[in-house]
Amino acid sequence: MEANAAAVTVQLSAGVFYLEQALTLGDEVLDSNTAWVGAGAGTTTVRGGRPVTGWEPAPEAFPMPTAAGFQVWRASNPWPGQPFYQLVEGREPATPAR
Repeated sequence: MEANAAAVTVQLSAGVFYLEQALTLGDEVLDSNTAWVGAGAGTTTVRGGRPVTGWEPAPEAFPMPTAAGFQVWRASNPWPGQPFYQLVEGREPATPAR
């Protein structure tokens, strides 16, 4: 990028945005007068990964329902055949069943 390049603002609306791969900001971006701006504190989230949907109780893993319902839930991996290393629920890391 040229030394006197015009400033650029990338504005993200409120919401959660899932990326198929890592967002890499190298030196050429960091030194380019580019500003990344979200819609406000706590309203814009960019995550690497895919949402996991289709959750259902797994009664065979814990056959006795409790007052709160089944303790173990399951869903299909959104990237079949590829392992995942972190599961996030809301904004906090979740603990997968062992």
